[in-house]
Amino acid sequence: STVTLTRLREKHLHWAQIMLSDAIAQACTDAGIDPKQLRHISVCSTSGYLLPGLTAYVARDRKLGISPDIHRQDIVGMGCHAGLNSFKSAAAWATANPGKYAIACGVEVMSAQ
Repeated sequence: STVTLTRLREKHLHWAQIMLSDAIAQACTDAGIDPKQLRHISVCSTSGYLLPGLTAYVARDRKLGISPDIHRQDIVGMGCHAGLNSFKSAAAWATANPGKYAIACGVEVMSAQ
């Protein structure tokens, strides 16, 4: 089949949503919290540019049940350094909001390229 930018975007979004949902659910299980308790999410990716960003899709994920008014930070196009900025975003938010939960995630779908 012909590879188009539209098809690459669809593949990226499809697999990024699956990987993020699974990773967030597992991280919350490991931390002993429910994903509904998250109040900030930071997602970084360099393998795809989406509008809205991936955090908007995470906030709508019914499996996770995250509140749609969660504080969100999308970081794209920075290469490996994006991961550090994602952690920095979540850490700064958590520091400013004691007792509330934040998560930093990174997702790459290189096979979509």
